[in-house]
Amino acid sequence: MTAAGGLELLRRIAEDRHEPADLAALAARLREYLSLAPAGFSLEDAFGLSVGPGGEPWYARERRAGRDRELCALVERFHRPDASVRERALWLQILVKRYGTDCWPRDSASGVMPEHYRGTEKEYLFRAFEFCPAPESDRQLSKILIGI
Repeated sequence: MTAAGGLELLRRIAEDRHEPADLAALAARLREYLSLAPAGFSLEDAFGLSVGPGGEPWYARERRAGRDRELCALVERFHRPDASVRERALWLQILVKRYGTDCWPRDSASGVMPEHYRGTEKEYLFRAFEFCPAPESDRQLSKILIGI
């Protein structure tokens, strides 16, 4: 089972939007796990979610992708469309560093976005940081902006 297939199966069942075939697939995965667990087979293995050495868990990939979507949306909304990727990344770098230092410590402790952020750059930064901290390097930010 692929990671995407296993994760989607689990989500459909957890969200009560499964079909009868999903329950059969779940039962088969659980039987496989129960029979192979003594040999070191994990539930992650059974659902295709295990991570090899140096790999990234599915939940970390999802958080990073969410953060990157918010950062790209921020740049699309507030920066000049004719600017180069480098110019956009340098502009974003300044915002990320300022927000990460000046605002995120307080915002993360409260867990609620301040209302006065609505419609501003800080709204996007708050949502991005909720997923995971943003990189501060202009090179990493450039990669995010071009979708690498």
